[in-house]
Amino acid sequence: MMRARIVIAIVLCIVIVLLPVITNILENYVTSTPRQYTQPSTTTFIASGGEVRFTGCGESHEGADTLIVCPSEIFVSEAGIIVRVNITVKFKHAQPCPYSDWEISVGTPSNAEIVNESKTELVDPYTAVKYFYIRIQGNGTVTVVYEYGSGCPYGAEEGVAVKYYVVESVSSVALEQTTSLTESTTSAYKVFEGIPNVSLESKSLQINGTSIEVRGSWVCNGEELKWRDVLTELSQLPPPTKVVVEAVYEEGVWKATKIEFNNTTCVRGEG
Repeated sequence: MMRARIVIAIVLCIVIVLLPVITNILENYVTSTPRQYTQPSTTTFIASGGEVRFTGCGESHEGADTLIVCPSEIFVSEAGIIVRVNITVKFKHAQPCPYSDWEISVGTPSNAEIVNESKTELVDPYTAVKYFYIRIQGNGTVTVVYEYGSGCPYGAEEGVAVKYYVVESVSSVALEQTTSLTESTTSAYKVFEGIPNVSLESKSLQINGTSIEVRGSWVCNGEELKWRDVLTELSQLPPPTKVVVEAVYEEGVWKATKIEFNNTTCVRGEG
């Protein structure tokens, strides 16, 4: 029994002595292990009656962390088209850290306007994400900035500029492929108008045969509602009441962002 206790004590001492080394090895493994991202490619699709083409991701890695913005270039066939831009920050050190007042911000675009901007979300200790939708009116740029926390010794600021253009023919634009390994996702935008066919079971409504998901929290004329409340109210509209729905195409489905009916305006929240 005494020998067993001595062995256990020796093992514990070795673990305690090696704990800083083990922690450092694990941290390096987590931060260096590649995540499963999709190689970005030049993509063309139809949005709001026009054509959109985007390519690549912009990256900034002046300090310890990395700012990634996708896409880095956008081409649209007409003014007024809305495109989604995704932002990712990869931290060298796990969050929260002693310099936790870091911030991701989107600058004022030229010849365009930001129509919707998400909050910054920490999806894991080493990754923060954010996105925004931009309505492109002409050629210009918008700059995304990531500021390190106050007093952080590992960096001050990372910045990436997204360029966009209005061109006559997007398919004729020659674009260079990038080698970034960061996921690039963009979205089409469309306005639907018609008599809704509501389905609470599928959390959606149909307009002229197109299914549109209604998810999360909503604000209708200043009142906070859940998706079920919005769909229930829509299902009780007397025929032939028409609704106007603004939606974005994400992950293979249309998702409602704004619904208007009978002098009521509902806007999707963050939930």
